[in-house]
Amino acid sequence: LFHHWVRAGVEYPDYPYARFDIHLDPVTYTAEEYQKYHLASDSWTKSETDKLMELARRLELRWPVIHDRWLELMQDQNNNKMMDERSV
Repeated sequence: LFHHWVRAGVEYPDYPYARFDIHLDPVTYTAEEYQKYHLASDSWTKSETDKLMELARRLELRWPVIHDRWLELMQDQNNNKMMDERSV
């Protein structure tokens, strides 16, 4: 088992690093906001935007991790497209 080192005889009312364990409100948008703020693009689909927003929510805006997962998703998606094209 792992244990944290603490000073002997000192009681902490809360975990000392609890202030760093923050959670953000989920970032969402409506269909109207999607159109109003020009999120639509020829090179970017709404489903890709939805996937990115879901990653941002699930990974709590940890952008290096989101970037890594995004690359994996896009690589898998491209591989699936290539497999579909070969089977036709």
